[in-house]
Amino acid sequence: MVAWCGPEPVPLTLLTDHPDPLPEQLRPIATDPLLLARCTTILHRRGMATVTPHGIQLHRVPAALLRARSQAADGAAAAGWAATVVRLLEKAAPGVLRTDPSGWPPWKRLLPHVLAAAGRDVALDAVPAEATELLDSAANYLLGGGEVQAAWAVYERAYGVRREKFGDDHPDTLTSASDLAGNLWWLGEYQRARALDEDTLARRRRILGEDHPDTLSSASQLAQDLYGLGNYPQARELQEETLSRQRRILGDDHPHTLFSANLHALVLWSLGDYRQAQQLQNDTCARFRRILGEDHPDTLAGASLHGVIVSSLGDYQQARQLLNDTFTRSREVLGENHWATLLSAIHLGMVVWSLGNYQQARQLQTDTLTRLRRVLGEDHTLTLRSASLLGLALASLGEHQQARQLQTDALARLRRVLGEDHPETLHAASLLGLTLRALGEYQQARHLQNDTLTRLRRVLGEDHPDTLSSASRLAADLRMLGEHQKARHLQTDTLTRLRRVLGDNHPDTLTSASRLAADLRELGEHQQARALDEDTVARRRRVLGDDHPDTLISANNLAADLRTLGKREQT
Repeated sequence: MVAWCGPEPVPLTLLTDHPDPLPEQLRPIATDPLLLARCTTILHRRGMATVTPHGIQLHRVPAALLRARSQAADGAAAAGWAATVVRLLEKAAPGVLRTDPSGWPPWKRLLPHVLAAAGRDVALDAVPAEATELLDSAANYLLGGGEVQAAWAVYERAYGVRREKFGDDHPDTLTSASDLAGNLWWLGEYQRARALDEDTLARRRRILGEDHPDTLSSASQLAQDLYGLGNYPQARELQEETLSRQRRILGDDHPHTLFSANLHALVLWSLGDYRQAQQLQNDTCARFRRILGEDHPDTLAGASLHGVIVSSLGDYQQARQLLNDTFTRSREVLGENHWATLLSAIHLGMVVWSLGNYQQARQLQTDTLTRLRRVLGEDHTLTLRSASLLGLALASLGEHQQARQLQTDALARLRRVLGEDHPETLHAASLLGLTLRALGEYQQARHLQNDTLTRLRRVLGEDHPDTLSSASRLAADLRMLGEHQKARHLQTDTLTRLRRVLGDNHPDTLTSASRLAADLRELGEHQQARALDEDTVARRRRVLGDDHPDTLISANNLAADLRTLGKREQT
């Protein structure tokens, strides 16, 4: 029996707690502690196994010889032992992992045995349904634990066997296809995930119907693929319809419904609909906490998104509190290298930067980038986002050359991986433009920012916050090139739009106002510049605090206005 498990120690509870699948001659031994102790002692004395009070580890050579002897006859014995161990593990392994992480500790002990026993060809031939079910569960455990790369090979194995044994339309095959597509998404393989999800959705609609829960899960995953590919409007349309159906069929509190609601909030945020995204995410996070608990991975991922949305609305202090709590919980519950932990670290680092704590942002993004490169690889979207944001922190600390090198590399990789028009690529391009301006390379900055703005207007629209940020940055480049009238015109239009879209007190609005005041100063309109700087510094003090770098910049600008106007006594 033990020879057909993995090479690691086998928990004795695997035998004692689940005697039913065992051969008839082994059941009395497994259910009698004295007989079991006598049997394991004999194996130990013969030098075949290492035995502890809780487990037995058969040495590799005798284990291999026993398996070979079973296979040497007619193969029936090997198939019998392989099938028995698979059924034994199937009884012992917790099945529902996504909504119940309490099953993770048993899985940690059983994983090497599941991968070994269920992954053998003889087991997959003898009991393909049970063996592939175990492999799929093992991959779910690996993915839930943040081991995205390791999960992929297991999902791929289960999917290949199910296609061969059961056909493409079998429910188990479709489950494997859906699980594999979800894993491909986390690997950043959005095109492959989309192709697989589109095929799976079409098959499920034909076989199961439009409203079957599995069909709706496939539709939600396809919307996630579209989001990953930067097709936000398509993702929104599909996700709105899917979420509506899930609420009607499964209810508002079903985990699948909550996952879809979380995704829909993400899409709304990506489209710049921050208020609508916040309203939806407030409700979703409350339900996550009540249904799944504070520390469930889905709850933590939802809380991280909530923090990002709050930050986008300009409330950096609340966002920092939310993200700091989420980051701390994620590290404690999931570990420092889990994707959910690293995602919350990226978001927290951005908020810390927004609060003017550049050194802390640098430290956090440096550590996160190192881990992401190791866990997800150099070209993963999250890795490249972290690299771009680390460059932003470095540039804010005056380390412009290092920032440029990092951001240039990230942008080149994003263009290759996602394409030139992907919003993630365009965000990185706009941040690189900031660094180029800081280096005094105004023409390069202008060219890059102008190209980025043109693409953002086409992809996201004139009034998207990212489009407006790029427009404000381009206007600043024009000012540095001495094109003050063009800069003023563009910045005036941008400020008007930002006030309407984000509000008068949003930090991005205030940045645009500060830049417009600089344009007015250059054009000799000092009274208008003074009035705008006075309003901006007052708002920044209230929103960001007296010591924030942006507040200090506004105060210095106002002092310059007053000096120019001859009001030296007020400086």
